[in-house]
Amino acid sequence: MKLLRNFSRLLIGILFIFSGFVKAVDPLGSTYKFTDYFMAFGMDWLSPAALFFAVALSAVEFAIGFALINNVFTRVISVIMFIFMSFFTVLTFYLALTNPVTDCGCFGDAIKLTNWQTFYKNLVFMIPASIVFWKRNHFASCFNRGAQLIIVIIGVLISLYISKQSYNHLPAVDFRAYNVGTDIRLGMSEELQGAPQPQFETKIVYEKDGEQKTFTTDNLPDSTWQWVETISKQIEKGYEPPIQNFHLTDRSKQDVTDMVLNDERFTLMVVAYDIEKMPEESYTTLHRISDIGEANGFQVFMVTASNPADVNQFKRDQSLMTTTYFADPITLKTIVRSNPGIVFMKSGLILKKWHFDDFPGANKMDEYNLYKASLESKNNDTLMLTGFFILIWMLLSAIFEIVGFKSRYS
Repeated sequence: MKLLRNFSRLLIGILFIFSGFVKAVDPLGSTYKFTDYFMAFGMDWLSPAALFFAVALSAVEFAIGFALINNVFTRVISVIMFIFMSFFTVLTFYLALTNPVTDCGCFGDAIKLTNWQTFYKNLVFMIPASIVFWKRNHFASCFNRGAQLIIVIIGVLISLYISKQSYNHLPAVDFRAYNVGTDIRLGMSEELQGAPQPQFETKIVYEKDGEQKTFTTDNLPDSTWQWVETISKQIEKGYEPPIQNFHLTDRSKQDVTDMVLNDERFTLMVVAYDIEKMPEESYTTLHRISDIGEANGFQVFMVTASNPADVNQFKRDQSLMTTTYFADPITLKTIVRSNPGIVFMKSGLILKKWHFDDFPGANKMDEYNLYKASLESKNNDTLMLTGFFILIWMLLSAIFEIVGFKSRYS
């Protein structure tokens, strides 16, 4: 039983850490999901607090998981965890029945689950959660209360730090369809060679002497039977392109998507889903991109979901001459988690993305430096994230050894 309860504790701890991490690494994505829920439940007045709820939820989940993994405050944490799991199991059952939003968002963009899949997932994990709750009095930490408190605080701080960095820059790990290295044209194609095709099951109903029977296409009756109806049901979806809503139009509502993606020049695409919500400090970056980008022979344009009249007024006020296209706001929020954000492409291939605060200076905007930055970006992000977690765990090990380790072999 001891092995089972410790396995259950570790399993639930990993679940909560993963769930908290994928939310912390993309706080704006969680914010959009909270906003969707508030709108669906008629709680629009809570929308301004969506970012707070997004960051708080990821921090709580991460702290619960961190505490369970390290076996600290387990008696109290197991009660909180069980209440948490029970509440969301009931909630996801209601969501599965009513379907106010199609994706629960419980694992961010890392793992997409329908509401029914989320409910079944919660039912499965309620088993180890119940074991931990039931056996909560059998867990004993080898750390004193001071060390246990430090562990929980560090768990919260890790989550808050990840959220802060991801919000002020871009997510360190990008789970969305428009991550660096994605070829938008291939991502939109529905006719990739070798891709699984939709599968259908066809049944045909025939009648004879007042009796109806159903036959398959490879087992049809003789000509004495009269056809009644054909029933066709899709049993497998087949391949679905990960990018389905990347459509750009000009002011006249003419589609310019192919023209943009087939351009062989380097491209700087400024993504601003809402012109009115852009901070003033981003205006300088817009001018720098427009002036120097075009001087270097790049394709430069801004894409937004704002009203064309508001866009024209903004460009007049800022004396901005950048070409502007229009797209769906959800698509733009998915492409880059910044308003505005900058996407560096060539022939539809995403080479690099920037938060407007992180865009390189004028002396780094030539082809060589931008392309070099695109080659280094993925490796640097991965190394920095890996190094960060290694450093945290080394620090934790040192603190636990000095402050809270009562018995090395307990």
